Amino acid sequence: MFEDKKLKVIVSKWDNNEMYIIDADYVKKVNLHDCYDQYGQQLDAEAAGDYSLKNCYCDSMENEMKAKGVEIFGESFSDMEYDKNDLTIDNAEEIGLKEKEKEINDFISKFEEDEAYYIECEAIQYWDGHNNRSAIIGGEEVGAEYEYEDSELEKEILNEFYTLERPEYKRGIAEVKGEKYYFRFSQYENKNFCICEVSERSLFDDEE
Repeated sequence: MFEDKKLKVIVSKWDNNEMYIIDADYVKKVNLHDCYDQYGQQLDAEAAGDYSLKNCYCDSMENEMKAKGVEIFGESFSDMEYDKNDLTIDNAEEIGLKEKEKEINDFISKFEEDEAYYIECEAIQYWDGHNNRSAIIGGEEVGAEYEYEDSELEKEILNEFYTLERPEYKRGIAEVKGEKYYFRFSQYENKNFCICEVSERSLFDDEE
């Protein structure tokens, strides 16, 4: 079962008995600001920690952009204000640069393209039945909820997983008991990021 897929095991950073088998092909390197939180809200430049004109905390970058703009568009450019969502000038007419508005917007976009630094992460993007979600894998610097399991433990889990019979679902859930682990399969969309959940069996589990 699933022998044709490249499988990995990830573990919750908050509970090391909460593990998931995933299809590694669904893990992509993406900009952190393209990920979604638990409520389905896309992260912005501030939350992602980007060095960007879209980040209101990057004063040095904004000041550098304005200084270069003054060299091109004149002293009044130092009083420019811009929309941090779409990087377009807000007050071109007020500072006497209305006729150069398009040129200014192109300049701002090019400056962002050349100077910005976006934080990247590994993530599985998925639909949970209600919202877009992201299962972010990595360290604290990207606010990850999951990390890759230890390679030896991963090998042990996958070796047992490959011996399982195809699960039989009841009301969208299938639970398969292995020698050392439980494998819980779900047809519900909130688990779209994984193939199944994995948990270690207790010593007190009844043998069947």
